[in-house]
Order: sequence, then structure tokens, then C-alpha cells
Amino acid sequence: PDEDLVAHPFAQRLPRRLPLTAIQHVVHQLIAVVVLASPHERHQPFLIGSPAQRRNDPLARPARTVANTWVRVVGPMVGTVLVHVAIVVIGFTYAGGNWTNFAGQYVGATGGIAGFMAALVAALWAYDGWNDLNQVAGEVRNPERSIPVALIAGVAIVGALYILVNAAVQYVLPAAAIAISQRPASEATAIVLGRVGASIVSAGMALSMLVTLNGTSMSGARVPFAVARDGYFFDALARVHPKFRTPSTSIIAQTLLAVILLLVGGNFRQFFSLAIFAEWLFYMITASTVFIFRKREPNLARPYKVWGYPVVPSLFVLASAILLYYTFSENVRYSVIGTLVILAGVPVFYGFARRSPR
Repeated sequence: PDEDLVAHPFAQRLPRRLPLTAIQHVVHQLIAVVVLASPHERHQPFLIGSPAQRRNDPLARPARTVANTWVRVVGPMVGTVLVHVAIVVIGFTYAGGNWTNFAGQYVGATGGIAGFMAALVAALWAYDGWNDLNQVAGEVRNPERSIPVALIAGVAIVGALYILVNAAVQYVLPAAAIAISQRPASEATAIVLGRVGASIVSAGMALSMLVTLNGTSMSGARVPFAVARDGYFFDALARVHPKFRTPSTSIIAQTLLAVILLLVGGNFRQFFSLAIFAEWLFYMITASTVFIFRKREPNLARPYKVWGYPVVPSLFVLASAILLYYTFSENVRYSVIGTLVILAGVPVFYGFARRSPR
């Protein structure tokens, strides 16, 4: 699960002001995962069930749903955007900033295509999560319109914010300082506003990570729920809570898996290297199915068609394949482990498929 990958950097935001031991780090990570991955999701804006069930469910009433959505999703998201905008304003209004920083070099950089791809992998991880909305598509009104608009607008807004934040940081700090820094945005803010300002920015970035953890806890649990509902996994994971209308069993299973990974796993880089290869492998495979379904079911109703077909999906598959090659060669050990974990699911899938009547 992505929860452990977010909980790690969240806990790492605390030591600057609080001297924590390694055990305390793990405890903070566990608290973040368990609290935000509440199995009942009382403030969950997405509800599973028929329209009649939703009308009869007090959580599904319009006023309650709107309030829950603001508390759990919209409010924190707006706060996250404001934090990024604040960093941009602080950076570019710094009197000591220098545009020559953008022409600087870091002598320790790998360089070349290999260095570019290594940096690209890390950058793409920052954008990861753009696909999470697809996992709750069955709980979104008018998904054929809402999801494409949300994905395109969301990626565009996040891309603009991230580029501007990185530019603001580099306006303040030279490339060499950024390369060796654990928290470039906080250090850039500290130069402009002092340590108090840096602490405020760090708190805002911790909020951003909690928002991410909140989103992944909601969307990630829908995957085993959907697989189990189709008969390809344990039936218990397809259960919907009778009161809260959420996949509570799947959420609990996801939380337990995240806790186990945090307790027995390694550092953030190890989790990151293990996950990135598997994720982009499935992104590539998913995109390639567009060609198969277009040919197999040419007359199927398609509310949304990808722009520039077949060039755009072809370029995505090609770019993903190149990225996977460099990711695998750069982190052979963790890429192999990720591949083995994926392959371990093949016999499980066919085992459940054999007993499934569907």
C-alpha cells in the first residue's frame, strides 16, 4: 500500500523540532496510518450501495455529505494548495534570490540519460496519485464526464504548483545546496523568513502528506474490494459496512498490511524502489489495453475517447517501457522483488478464478 510510503516522509518532518528516536518514528508512522485509515471512515465522502440505500443512509444526506467532503477532502486540499502558493510567493519575493542559480551545476550529479531517467523516476513519484480517482469511479456521479475533467485539471494544477515551487526554491538556493539538502523548501523558507517560517512550511508540508495519506487510504482499499466483489479474492473483502456504506473489511486489511510493512520494512528509499517499478509496469499494461479493446469491441459506447489516438497512448506505452528499463537496471534488487511479488499473485488469481462461478 502507498500508506507506508507517505507515512515515512511525514514522520521525517518532525525531527527538526522534536528529537525522536527510531522507535518513535515508527510509532508516528503507525498512528498516521491507523487514524486516517479508519475502517468505518465516518467522514468518507464516497458511499457504496444502491441509490435507495444511499437515500436511507443518514451519512448520504446532502448536507451531511457536503460537510463530510469539506472536512475530509476539500478543506485539507485547499490548505495544501495554499501552502505551495505561499512557498512560491516567499521564494520569488526574496531580495537575495538569483536567477543565475538556474544555470548552476552539481558536480556530483550522474548526468546523461541515466541520470535524467533516475531524476525522472523521483519526479514522477511526486505526481503519483493522479490515478487514484479511477479507483472510486463507481462512487462518483456522472463519472464519464467528472473523471476525465478531474484527472486533466488535477494533473495540470499539481504540475503547475510543483514546477513553481521547485523554481522558487532554486531562485533562493543554488543547485549544489539543493542536491545535498533533505528539505530544500524548508531551508529556502528559513533563509527568507528564519526558522519560525521554516517550521510553518514544514507543518504545511506535513499536512500535505496527511492529505495524500487520506486519499490513498480511501482509494487503495477499493482495489481488493472490487477484485473480491468480482469473485477473484476472499469474499470478506467485498463486504460493505451496513451503516457507513464503506468497504470496511478491505480498509482494515489494507491498514494491517501497511502496519506490517512499516514494522518489518526498511527506509523510504527501499519502499520507493520496490513500488515504482511495479506501479509503472501496470500503468504501461493498462494503457496498452486501449488498443485491444478498440479492436475487440469497436462498437462499444465510449463516453470518453483518448485524444490523439493511437499516437498518444503509443507514446505513453513507449515512454513507460523506457522508464521501466532504466528503473530496473538502476535498482535491480528491488525491481526483481517487485516482479516476484506481482508474479506471486498469478496463481492466486487463477485459484480464485477456478472456484468462481462468474
